[in-house]
Amino acid sequence: MVAQTETRRYVELIAHLMRRAGFGATHSEIRDYAEAGYEAIVERLINPPDTSWAGNYLVR
Repeated sequence: MVAQTETRRYVELIAHLMRRAGFGATHSEIRDYAEAGYEAIVERLINPPDTSWAGNYLVR
């Protein structure tokens, strides 16, 4: 039971992070992020792997 509670809290923490970062996430995305780990998620939010698509959407 403790493991389930900890897992649930971890998933809730990730969902909270994504909401606060302004992105939100689907249940599926949150599960994928949970497998990656919290630090990896933060790193990906700060330094996204592919930003080539953003050129057309940047406000200058």
